This record gives sequence, structure tokens and C-alpha cells, in this order.
Amino acid sequence: MLRIDSVEASEILDIRLAVLRKGMRIEDCHFEGDNDSSTCHLVAKDHTKAVGCCSLMKKDWSENENLSYQLRGMAVLEPHQGRGIGAELLRAAEGIVRDKNAELIWFNARIGAVNFYQKFGYEIVSDEFEISGVGPHVKMLKRLLQ
Repeated sequence: MLRIDSVEASEILDIRLAVLRKGMRIEDCHFEGDNDSSTCHLVAKDHTKAVGCCSLMKKDWSENENLSYQLRGMAVLEPHQGRGIGAELLRAAEGIVRDKNAELIWFNARIGAVNFYQKFGYEIVSDEFEISGVGPHVKMLKRLLQ
């Protein structure tokens, strides 16, 4: 049974390390803004085991947008990938952003994850770029309020 809960950043660092920061230190898994009062961290639990996570940070996409959130640290532990957990996390994140009356959700997507996000209506809005120590990415976004 999968459940999505809001948690503190400290509760998802192990997942970030295992999936997004392999070979690095736990200290490398802290993101700027993790402890801001407007930041929301979600964990996906399969029964009682934490198997996936993501974070939402209030961060402007551009000067022309009233309110937007950046999705960060989206990750599902490898043995649990391909079971719809990422989709559930993404739906929960979009619900939270909609509840805050934000106009859009955006993020830096790893190249290998682009197809996943496109299935949910996200569009690529940048050229490919490199995040040092992490790899190639593109910016993606989805307008939630039309």
C-alpha cells in the first residue's frame, strides 16, 4: 500500500543520496531552500518503508509569473522504479502547487527522465545544460492554472 506524506528534509536525504547523488556524501544531498518555511517535502512509503521523494520550493520561474514552484530531488529507489511511485509523487506535488494557486511548476530534469515528465504534460523549455557532478539536464515546466 503506497502512501504519500509530508516530511522534514532530513527524512528524505537517504533517498536523494541513493538515487541522485550516488558516490557522494549525505552533506551533498542538502538543497538550498530545504529548510524554508514555504518548502514542502514529500515521501512515498510502501507500507512503512520510504521508497521515493520529492521537494517543492517556492521559486520564481520568471519575472512575469505570479507564483511558481520548483520541483527538486524527485527520486524513487531503484528496486521500486517502474511501479507508478514517481507518477503518484508527481500527482501529489501538482495537487499541492494547485492548492497554493500557483501558476506553474518547473524543474531541471535529467535527460534520462525527460520522457517520463512529458507523459504528464511537461514541456522542455531550454537547451541541454550540465549540472556539475550530476550530469546533463533540461528545464521543463507545466502551467497548472490556465
